[in-house]
Amino acid sequence: MLVKDIGFLLVDNRRSRAYVQKLVRNSLLPELAVVFEKEGRGTPRFQDGELGRVADVIRAAFEERKYFLYDPDHSRNAVDGVEYRRPEKYASFDIDEPVLQTLATNGIETLRVRAPSINDERVVRAVRAGAPSYFIFGGGGILRKEMLSTGKRFIHVHPGDLPGFRGSHCIEWAVLERARCAASAIFMSEAIDEGDLIARRRFPRPELENNAIAPLYSAHIRSELLVQVVSRFAKEGRFQAKKQPAGGQTYYKMHPALTNLVFHELLGAGERE
Repeated sequence: MLVKDIGFLLVDNRRSRAYVQKLVRNSLLPELAVVFEKEGRGTPRFQDGELGRVADVIRAAFEERKYFLYDPDHSRNAVDGVEYRRPEKYASFDIDEPVLQTLATNGIETLRVRAPSINDERVVRAVRAGAPSYFIFGGGGILRKEMLSTGKRFIHVHPGDLPGFRGSHCIEWAVLERARCAASAIFMSEAIDEGDLIARRRFPRPELENNAIAPLYSAHIRSELLVQVVSRFAKEGRFQAKKQPAGGQTYYKMHPALTNLVFHELLGAGERE
């Protein structure tokens, strides 16, 4: 079913792949997809000799279990002899299927725009010229005034219980403080994570994979809520958004020492209010 007035603003990342595949699976096809492709992608990030030092740091971090290494193309199943398991628990979508492939297979009108920034005039023009009034945002940077002034409204699904958990690493902070997680769908505004609230949904806390939060968990819970939001819009023809309650808390990148506490929390404690 074609959902009139709904479009995508996507990049080819986990979140966008989950969004497109889940909506297609539920017969909720957008009118248009604008796919942002960053110019210069694939150019070397390190000078000669630097890459080896970076690899040593990554290897040490992996051995100390500070970070989770995930090879998106699954071409390997070990790093220097240390095996890791392919994420499966929250793989309710095919992480290997590119966004463009899903869009083409399902006949969704697509505009590919190559630019240095998602707020570049080329991307802005493509969105402004599109028929939909609402665009589902799949990542690629923070939308600035030039994009937010196109006359379109952008739907963002934040991996936190708004307004209580704004900012970064909200899944980890929520596990640490409440031992449960949530996702919130909002209309984007210039103030980050403070736009009008469309819907919220709580989810069971994530399970561990390779001694870290499962890497597909965020895309999974966001896409589950998105299906609920778009399905309701398809039936009612409108969004029932409301201003976020006053207050709230903004969180920032979590220190590695605290991620160890999150790990132990996920091993044991139950949900808290």
